[in-house]
Amino acid sequence: GVIAHEFSHILNGDMRLNIRLIGILHGILVLALAGRMILYSGNRRSRNKDQAGLLALGIGLLVIGYLGRFFGNLIKAAVSRQREYLADASAVQFTRNADGIAGALKRIGGYETGSIVENPESEELSHAFFSQGVKFMLGGLFATHPDLEDRIQRIEPRWSGEFLNETVPESQGEEDGQEQVMGFASKGIKVDPEVVVSQVGNPDAGHLLLARRLIGSIPNKFRDAANEPYSARALVYLMLLDEDEDVRKIQLDHLRDTADLFVFDSLEALLDDRSDLRREMRLPILELSMPTLRQLTYQQYQLFMANIKVLIEADKRISLSEWCLQKYLSKHLNEVYENAHGEPKYGNIGRLKAHCAVLLSMLAYCDRKSTVAPVDAFSMGSKELGLPITLLEKSQLNFGKLNAAVNALADLHPLKKPKLLKACIRTIAADGLISVAEAELVRTIADSLDCPIPPISA
Repeated sequence: GVIAHEFSHILNGDMRLNIRLIGILHGILVLALAGRMILYSGNRRSRNKDQAGLLALGIGLLVIGYLGRFFGNLIKAAVSRQREYLADASAVQFTRNADGIAGALKRIGGYETGSIVENPESEELSHAFFSQGVKFMLGGLFATHPDLEDRIQRIEPRWSGEFLNETVPESQGEEDGQEQVMGFASKGIKVDPEVVVSQVGNPDAGHLLLARRLIGSIPNKFRDAANEPYSARALVYLMLLDEDEDVRKIQLDHLRDTADLFVFDSLEALLDDRSDLRREMRLPILELSMPTLRQLTYQQYQLFMANIKVLIEADKRISLSEWCLQKYLSKHLNEVYENAHGEPKYGNIGRLKAHCAVLLSMLAYCDRKSTVAPVDAFSMGSKELGLPITLLEKSQLNFGKLNAAVNALADLHPLKKPKLLKACIRTIAADGLISVAEAELVRTIADSLDCPIPPISA
């Protein structure tokens, strides 16, 4: 709703209008500033006939400038209020849903401080905020935004008048719900494939609560580390340290020689807490770390990715979890540092059926404890996809082929991707149970397709 509101401002030319209003009003204010400078300079000189004329000019400019600014602000406020009504209405039109923009306004009303911006210069841009950002002495006369109650009432005529509370209990149902969140299920979660498929691309309030519980379950030391560029890299390295002591020594020796000094120091500080970093926490922590990792310099990024490759190859093999981590980082960081943005190339998924076979075969084999045979799981996925493909033998699969398949399928037309994701979920949920490995893999694949799926609950 908020994005649609702001999109309306751009589409309707409000951004251009706002910038012009800023320029015009400041231009009028310059007259007052010039008058004040003339008065100041005149007062410092001896008073004579010439100075009297100068002072009169200064007073005139001062009066004209401030009067012009006064009426200019009235016009600005009146124009801005009408544009806000238009943007609210357009948000409903674009999203076909009044709850989004209405909920955002109710949330603002639920905060004790509202949307006021505590900055002495905020008045200059008051008409460009999402909601009323400045308190004016004359109240509604200079208000650049209509009252929240009025805006909500126009969107929801039957609104009860109650705002949304500003806080949501963090621990409510946390222990009961933690085992039911995809990616935090230590033994897997029981699911109904029909329900899971219906949730793809359709997040609701329940998914937001699940995400809140998921983030709240991550130890504070890891959440804090994800917010700093040095410790965020150390946190990723920590995830890749091998269980085998000899392999881990090789990895640490390499990082001691190549990693940035403070990165290795941060890693050493986290080593004692390594046992608290459970596998099911890895993707959520990566998601929290990504805004921080995007702040690296290009040289730091190159070194970081090179070290990740060395850590993964230290034991001469690559695991499913390691592939997921590397794929997630490569997708998001390459977009920033290598300008690697894909474009739709394929409108017919049939042209990529070989890649689909690789993808669904990998998903069918990834849970070794599944009670459903891989061929049956694959059959359910391929039936959803509607393509004449067959299960590949394990010997025909490797992570290189999986990587190539995901990269190719990422270039599908966006409207073809939901069907592919449904086929993936059909495959992993064939036995009615989604394991940690399956959840990790399907989330990584969905993210690589630019179709991130919401948390899956039982």
